[in-house]
Amino acid sequence: MARYGIGRLMDSQEIPSMQRKLENLYDTYNYNSNLTNYLKCSEIIEQNAGVQRKLVGSLCDISSESPIYSATRCYPYRYPYYYSSYYYPYYYYPYTAAASAAAAAASAALTTEAALNTTIARKNAEISDLSYKYERELDDLESDLNCAKINNRQLKTELSDTKGELISERARSASRNLSNQADIAALKAKLSRAELKLCTLEPKAVLAQQLEREISDLKDEIRRVKCDNTVLAEHNEFQAELIRSRAASPICYWPRPVSPIYIRSRPCSRAASPCRLRALSRSVSPCRVGLPSDSPLSPNHCTQVIRQDSLTARFNDLYTIDRLSAMDTLRTFSDDYENNQRILFAAVQEAFSVAKRLFAEWKIRVRSTVALTHLGPETLEEAVQNYINRNIDLYDLPVMTS
Repeated sequence: MARYGIGRLMDSQEIPSMQRKLENLYDTYNYNSNLTNYLKCSEIIEQNAGVQRKLVGSLCDISSESPIYSATRCYPYRYPYYYSSYYYPYYYYPYTAAASAAAAAASAALTTEAALNTTIARKNAEISDLSYKYERELDDLESDLNCAKINNRQLKTELSDTKGELISERARSASRNLSNQADIAALKAKLSRAELKLCTLEPKAVLAQQLEREISDLKDEIRRVKCDNTVLAEHNEFQAELIRSRAASPICYWPRPVSPIYIRSRPCSRAASPCRLRALSRSVSPCRVGLPSDSPLSPNHCTQVIRQDSLTARFNDLYTIDRLSAMDTLRTFSDDYENNQRILFAAVQEAFSVAKRLFAEWKIRVRSTVALTHLGPETLEEAVQNYINRNIDLYDLPVMTS
């Protein structure tokens, strides 16, 4: 019987379990609270008491089986170590079967009560820990809520300030927009008036430019006519003086040039311009009427013939060589062949017209110079032409006009 109880105690593995609980208590002692350590220590004591109770039961069985201790009761004074009031009921009564059952029931009730107390204490500890954590989290949430409220008030203040600034800025922008729209409308009105004025003044400007060009052309013609009249007056005075001083000398009669008054007196359908008068006066010039072949003014004179051939050769060079290079240059700007030819013809015509005009002006200056020293017997025109033939190349226009 005793051996069976000891074997059952060994199979229950209560002592190794108690050893593990002691090691766990030792390892986690510094991390646990006092209440947790107290509960764990009480649990170990209860487990140890159960083991000791089983050992005492086995001891009583051994005593009953032994011839020496069979009549001996197991009193507590034989075991001074178990004098605790908590474990006293296990050792004071003789260990009969009924006493053992009562003791076991009492021990189970006490164990249940202790376990219940331990569980209650653990739950209270957990509840206190949870309440502490909850209170701490609640404090943190309250502090965060207060901070959020403060930030919310600040944001509301900033939002109200921003709204006020936005409203004021919107009002200012609206006023600026109205002023800008008014300025734009005024500028558009000014632009429309200016465009209307431009439309009305543009034909007048074109007409004014045309009139200015005509005025400049008329001034040039008047200046040339004045120069011609001055030269002709000087020539007539010199001829009259020469005739008076040389009354006995043979006089070559030349027809008088046609006067512009005579030309104006002719019946015409319209008034003649100064350019037409000059052309008519030059067309009936005495230099081309009844001239001998050896006269320098004659178109059959050798110098005049050579000059005409030179001009013809120069025109041929312009047409065969320079025209092609000019056409190549114009082709880079326009591919219209006929239009390019018209441009070249107009340029050559203008060049010859300018050269003719400049030569006429230069000849007038030469005539005024030669007239100061001219004494005869040839006429002033012949003297001027002889001077040109002797001192100037056949048709060196740059030298003559420089």
